[in-house]
Amino acid sequence: MKTAKLVKCIGAAVLIAVIAQGASFAGQTSPASLDQILKAVASYNGGIDSAPFWALRDYVYARKDDPSARAQCETELLAFLGTKATPTAKMAVCRHLRLIGGDASVPVLAKMLLTSETSDMALYALTKIPGAAADRALRNALAKTSGAVQISLINAIGVRGSREAVPALAPFLEQPKTDAAKAAAYVLGRLGGPQAAVALTKAFPAAPADLKIILAASMLACGEQFIKDKDLSAAAGLYDKVLAVNLSTSLNRAAMLGKISAAGEKAADVLMNALQGNVPARQDAAILKIRDVITPDAIVPICGLLPVLPERARVELLPVLAAYPKDKVLPVILATARGDAPAVRLAALKALELAGDASVVPFLAETGAKSRGAEQSAARAALALMTGQAIDAAIIENLDRKSDEDVKSELLLAVSERRIFAAKSTLLLYVGAGTQGLRLQALKGLRTIGTPSDIPAVLDLLLKSEEGAELQETQTTAAALALKIANPDGRANTVKSRLAEEKTPAGRARLIAVLGLIGDDSALPQIRAGLIDADADVVDAAARALAAWPNGTPLEDIWKIAKTSLNETHRLLALQGFIRITAAAKYRLPEAAVGDLKIASELARRPEEKRLVLAALPSFAGPEALELAKAIGADDAAVKAEADAAVKAINQKLKGK
Repeated sequence: MKTAKLVKCIGAAVLIAVIAQGASFAGQTSPASLDQILKAVASYNGGIDSAPFWALRDYVYARKDDPSARAQCETELLAFLGTKATPTAKMAVCRHLRLIGGDASVPVLAKMLLTSETSDMALYALTKIPGAAADRALRNALAKTSGAVQISLINAIGVRGSREAVPALAPFLEQPKTDAAKAAAYVLGRLGGPQAAVALTKAFPAAPADLKIILAASMLACGEQFIKDKDLSAAAGLYDKVLAVNLSTSLNRAAMLGKISAAGEKAADVLMNALQGNVPARQDAAILKIRDVITPDAIVPICGLLPVLPERARVELLPVLAAYPKDKVLPVILATARGDAPAVRLAALKALELAGDASVVPFLAETGAKSRGAEQSAARAALALMTGQAIDAAIIENLDRKSDEDVKSELLLAVSERRIFAAKSTLLLYVGAGTQGLRLQALKGLRTIGTPSDIPAVLDLLLKSEEGAELQETQTTAAALALKIANPDGRANTVKSRLAEEKTPAGRARLIAVLGLIGDDSALPQIRAGLIDADADVVDAAARALAAWPNGTPLEDIWKIAKTSLNETHRLLALQGFIRITAAAKYRLPEAAVGDLKIASELARRPEEKRLVLAALPSFAGPEALELAKAIGADDAAVKAEADAAVKAINQKLKGK
């Protein structure tokens, strides 16, 4: 409490001090003069007591757009720099001279450049003051400074971009082991122009390795400027000099890119030469420039080089070729996909996504069937992503023509991936006949492109399928098609009608399982009837369907099974379903929901069900939930950790409320 009062007192004192300091400006009947403001600023050394600082800012900003007032401000600010004001105060003034300063500021700031204590603030202002006078001041100071100040001057010259500074910067390159030489080399590239290019190329041959890299990068920058200025021959000369010395992969690649750009009408020839050479970086650059240089009609010679290029280059070239007309590039891409190194085959398969046509459908289906891993995925992706109705027609046609079951399975997969609705009759044909593998794939496809009108055909297969994967797929497909019906109360009609007619217990059990997946409340009377059927399989299907029901409509039925069933499996499934449905009802009164969960916990014999109850309790945070979580944890050590976590979560929610 004492600490809080002390903080409040200090805060009040600071506020009073600021107000008092500002009163000399804000409280006057007439605005403070610049002289008054500067007298207050003179002792400013940072910190919260900043009223004079802001008063200066407001004064300058109010006059910066009035030429005469601006000039008067500049004069007084410059005079202030000659006083014994604090460095912080002078820096504040230089910050404003950066905004309003002109030629009149240059002599004063130029003198400050030569003193280490004031050079930074002077440079800060001069860098933004426009005009040739400021440029000259920076250049003239180069010879009178050294070390960090000199390097800062060099960088400032680069920021201003005045090419008149090139003669003053070039001599620094004659001291190749200094930091100033590196800074000058960088800035010369930024400035560009013929003089800078001459200075850089003169220093380049004998420069040490670290400087040579900077010189090379600056020569490339000059080359780019020459290209913009349409001086292609000057640019090409610089690129050739960098290419003549193998400094690094990135510089080699950049120089080759520049050389191709500077080649003009001969760009295609330069590109082809780089592509046919044995320097990887230059080949990379050539591949990157193909789309800029090579027209669609001229791509065939590039295609001819593909088989003889290194593997890395083939992988890089294939996606570039894919963007060109199919009739020009498809033969070589397909040949590469049929037989090459694995990485190249993979790149070719991916290229077929763009370059492929109907003629490659059989190849992609066979590749998807026979290969594995990345190649299989790439073949399937290409078959799914190639565009055009001709592809769809070729897939349907090959489904009728091919005899290999694995290939047909790939084509059925493509029907689903491409959503070829015209192939639905073909899928239904495979659902009713063919091998089990093809039936499974056709069922998966029907889930995507089928409609509720296809449910009867799926139910026909359901009633004659053997236990296992096919039965599961058939049930899942029938439910998925029913769920496409917009009216929730009519989704189960077809299955209910078939169930009413079905005589065999096994068939009734299967149909009830489908009703459980659909979750249409109108089917509950038939499912309840299944609970008292004479056949154990029908009872099992009904109990499982109710336990997995998606909403709380049959909650009483589920609770009855959980409480009275002699079948331990049914009891556990129903108990889990009861807890799941109760936990999902987020908007119930917390005390009512917790009451149901408490009853469920009393029936729970295994830690698994108790954990479900504990996981649900934080959603209904309150005293009742807290009490139940503690009780469950105290009663069963196996779930003590989960109970503690539930207690913590409930307490956090209660604190939030």
